[in-house]
Amino acid sequence: MPANDVELAEEVTRALAGAEFSACFKPERVYVPDWDLKAELGELQVCVFPDTRTASSRERGCLNKVFRVGVAFAQRLKARELAEIDKLLALTQEVSDFLELKFISCESGRRYQNTGWEDRVRFDPTQLSREKRPHEPSSYSGNFLSVTSYVFLLLR
Repeated sequence: MPANDVELAEEVTRALAGAEFSACFKPERVYVPDWDLKAELGELQVCVFPDTRTASSRERGCLNKVFRVGVAFAQRLKARELAEIDKLLALTQEVSDFLELKFISCESGRRYQNTGWEDRVRFDPTQLSREKRPHEPSSYSGNFLSVTSYVFLLLR
């Protein structure tokens, strides 16, 4: 039987792959959300990973078993308008809304419920460069990055 956090990351990946969102993407289950900027980030990349951060005592309660799963979004941007970056941010919110209070059932028979989430990196503005153009709206280039950690409670 797989470890709880690994099993949960697999099931979250399947749930995201089977859902419809405002943008198409194929989530990949990984251990580390790490990309080759030139080779991989031409398209939107979405990775799901067992989050190694320990749940707080408030999240755990006395006897509760709590696990975290991270979802990371990344894409290299070239001369993108604000509206295009807004769509990427909206997609991260859409995924969070999809996972909010979601029940996840696993092949092992374990069931989990999402009890909350936390943006680790809502988006990293240090990865974007603003390009000012006379008489035109500014555009941005660089890397879009967003990482959210979801807290799941193991149900008995």
